[in-house]
Amino acid sequence: MKKSLVIACLIMLSVAIVCTSNYVHASSPVITRVQGPAQGTLSSGSISVTLTQTPQSGDALIAVMGIEWTGSNQPQVGPVITQTGVNWPGSHTWRVGDRAMEVWWGLVNSASASKTITISLPFMQGTGTVTCATADICEYSGLDTAFIQSQYIDQSADNLGTGTTIDTTATSTTAYANELWVGGALLNGHSQSSPTNGFTLLDGALNTGISVSYLENIVSSNGQADTGTTGSGSGPWLATLVTFPAATTTFVLPESAIGALSAIIASAASFIVWKKIKHQKN
Repeated sequence: MKKSLVIACLIMLSVAIVCTSNYVHASSPVITRVQGPAQGTLSSGSISVTLTQTPQSGDALIAVMGIEWTGSNQPQVGPVITQTGVNWPGSHTWRVGDRAMEVWWGLVNSASASKTITISLPFMQGTGTVTCATADICEYSGLDTAFIQSQYIDQSADNLGTGTTIDTTATSTTAYANELWVGGALLNGHSQSSPTNGFTLLDGALNTGISVSYLENIVSSNGQADTGTTGSGSGPWLATLVTFPAATTTFVLPESAIGALSAIIASAASFIVWKKIKHQKN
């Protein structure tokens, strides 16, 4: 009798596990660069960037910008990004003296979003004028857009120096295993190459007097993000790095499955009680 009870319970437990595994699942989607980088440089006080294809609703756009201006006054108004069907809710900005490195993020909220992004560069303090600016923009799927909308980023790091060896310094340990790490550096007068620590260099060419690198790493474990490049010549530089978590997809057990599982458990309990009563009568 004990053997039959054990067998019956094992069968019912197996059915419950199979039922549950079919309907409950949580995972982080793979982060994928859909397109980019698309590049734009300064022209008449703004930057125009055109993506190769229409960005997909639910995806995120990441823009890495390097800007230089005359004088040492800080701009009172930073870049203003305009794009139909895309909300650009925030940025991480590293401004020192007469230059800045900025990482912006946009959330695609329309199936008919525009491929054209306009970045206005107002300067509203003293007589300063933007003299050099470059922007690179990529589209990604699989990012946690709700997190980006509310909390923006996970970790960040900033650094500056003069020379040919450029490094962002390390962030604090990331809070999530699956993340997109994006770094960027502005180097005056020289191009950049040789990305470090497993990052991919998507841009580093010299344009309008500066080079702006776009550094990307898609990771699957927690760690301290850190990257850099090598300049083709010595010059002042700024470097920044930010991390974005992947989305988490959860499939919830439907009511029909919950009902079936409850019925199995109830049947198991009834069977055990019946067996016990029968044994006592015998």
